Amino acid sequence: MQKDQTILKLHNITSGYPPDFYIRNINVDVVQGSLTGIIGPNGAGKTTLFRTITGSIHSLEGDMLIQEKKVRDMNQREKARHIAIVTQDIESADIVLEDYVLMGRYPYHRTFQVIETAKDHEIAEKYMRLTDIWDYRKKKLNQLSGGERQLAAIARALTQEPEILLLDEPTSHLDITHQVQLLNLIQRLNEQLSLTVLMIIHDLNLAGEYCDYLIMMNEGTIHKIGTPEDVLTFNDIEDVYKTVVITQTNPLSNRPAIFLVSGKVMEQNKEMFRE
Repeated sequence: MQKDQTILKLHNITSGYPPDFYIRNINVDVVQGSLTGIIGPNGAGKTTLFRTITGSIHSLEGDMLIQEKKVRDMNQREKARHIAIVTQDIESADIVLEDYVLMGRYPYHRTFQVIETAKDHEIAEKYMRLTDIWDYRKKKLNQLSGGERQLAAIARALTQEPEILLLDEPTSHLDITHQVQLLNLIQRLNEQLSLTVLMIIHDLNLAGEYCDYLIMMNEGTIHKIGTPEDVLTFNDIEDVYKTVVITQTNPLSNRPAIFLVSGKVMEQNKEMFRE
């Protein structure tokens, strides 16, 4: 499959929690090998869209296709070979990290198989090393920090050998150092493994710096889809977030950078903001 081809297609999706909230008429083509961010204010429909893609809630209308095959026609094992999911809340369980990561091989197990093969261990080791958690493999999850558990969850997801990695706010609860480290890892995985990544991300500056494409949602619909340069304009941000911002370009990456404007500064420059 070429990099400019669609790997995941959402066609006229309507989903949600009747009668309270819906996402409506969602049409998205996720490009193979891309790193795509889902952005939007609280209540915009990001989580509903994410849960619809993961299958934790079912669409009321429309189709989702992976490589032109309808997902509803796939069984759980087949779907798990295409899509791996890392949720926002990583369990802090009394389980050894290595065993936790090996759970990612479940979609490839034969019926009644209870022992992992040498190949399973080899693949798990590859991704524990790639995510830099190999040295913690004999520790239990409840002995690890939140950031280390996040890496363990990513290693387990990669051990599924998926084509698409879904991440729900992977940088939440992390300080700026760990946010950058994690997104650098995701960017590296995206490039080295030709892995298609789709993630919810709140920080617009991180979204602009790391993502190839952005899906901006608002009030249950898609407001705009495009590159960060296309989407992160001050007009679109102010329309959707109802917040005054200034957008400029990062001089090193040429990506959009967003600056907030405090109420105090707005008052001091009120003539400018009236224009």
